[in-house]
Amino acid sequence: MKFLVVLFAVVILNSSNDCSCGYNVQRDFARAEIVFKAKVAKIHKLEKNKSYGQKAELNITKTYKGAPESKIFVELGGCSTPRLSSNTEWIFFTNKENNIQVLGSCNPSFMLEPKDFIRKNPERLKTWKNQLEKKLSLLDTLSKKSLSN
Repeated sequence: MKFLVVLFAVVILNSSNDCSCGYNVQRDFARAEIVFKAKVAKIHKLEKNKSYGQKAELNITKTYKGAPESKIFVELGGCSTPRLSSNTEWIFFTNKENNIQVLGSCNPSFMLEPKDFIRKNPERLKTWKNQLEKKLSLLDTLSKKSLSN
């Protein structure tokens, strides 16, 4: 019995699906080549593509850093890779790979609308709104500093 418990613990601890992504707006801003706000206009599923699962057409509304493009590709699988849907608004942190804008694994991009479980709980919603305001304010500050350099 003890052997089974140890074996189970080893399998769980060494699982390749483990995911630990930490996000920090200031650090993520520094690491990203392009940071911007956009609304997802249209989603294309890329079923035959081995690297990317989605291609999205975007309406860019604000640029914080870099030169965003109106199309973005989302990597297949990965850890905390954003899944986009039409008519949602996002802050995107992206880099270019082979001259295309990509959202990869552990991407810090975030949606500007709360998820249902947050929206239904007044305390969670209040906390979410406060955190969002702080993130957006910090992005404005970092953007101004980035432009002045």
